[in-house]
Amino acid sequence: STKMPATFFVPGWVAEHHTDRCKEILAAGHEIGHHGYSHEWADPQFPERECEDLDRACEVYDRLLGYKPRG
Repeated sequence: STKMPATFFVPGWVAEHHTDRCKEILAAGHEIGHHGYSHEWADPQFPERECEDLDRACEVYDRLLGYKPRG
């Protein structure tokens, strides 16, 4: 059978609280796509909050998974 890799968009909070499951996703050859940290609605009046949320998720992916999402 042919296996097709998938992309799982995982918020940083989820990666932080379900690290082993995320490691299983990566070990199976799948990709984790960046999905922010908290999955809250971005308020266009406060873009700096969105940037902080994205940066926080990047830190979690790197620290816990040794992974840098490409998208």
